[in-house]
Amino acid sequence: MSDTSAKPPLRDGIVLRICRGHTRCGRDADRIHQAITRYIDEHSLEDVVATAEEFCFGRCSLGPNLMVERWRDGARNEKAIMGLML
Repeated sequence: MSDTSAKPPLRDGIVLRICRGHTRCGRDADRIHQAITRYIDEHSLEDVVATAEEFCFGRCSLGPNLMVERWRDGARNEKAIMGLML
């Protein structure tokens, strides 16, 4: 499984961690990663949204898998992510 405690690519913003494991769901992640990256670029969101590739979340049967994290002041902020879902 991945170590998602690693330093985020953004100090403040949303990090989308995409599973790139060795199973089919990891291979399908290429298409998802490309679509997300294109959307970020087209909407000039580079300062607030970043992607990070991970090896495995341990949920291959449910994949492709994506983890959404909210970072504020260089720390993971679980409470802030709840606001994104409302």
